[in-house]
Amino acid sequence: MYRALMSGEVDVITAFSSDGRIAADHLTVLGDPLHVIPRYDAVVLLSPRRAAHLPSRIVRRQPTP
Repeated sequence: MYRALMSGEVDVITAFSSDGRIAADHLTVLGDPLHVIPRYDAVVLLSPRRAAHLPSRIVRRQPTP
C-alpha cells in the first residue's frame, strides 16, 4: 500500500497511526473530527507456550469462557 501511495497510484491508504513509515515518508495523517473510524486498541498476542515462560506481571491471562 505504501508503494502505491508513494508512486501516486493511489491518493489514500489505511495505516496504523503508530507506523514509523508515516514520519519516515513525510505522510499526512488525516483527522477524524466526526469519529467515522472507530477507536482501535491494539494488543500483542502470544502463544500459550511462550506466555507460560513469562512473569505474570507481563502476561494478563483472560478467563476461558
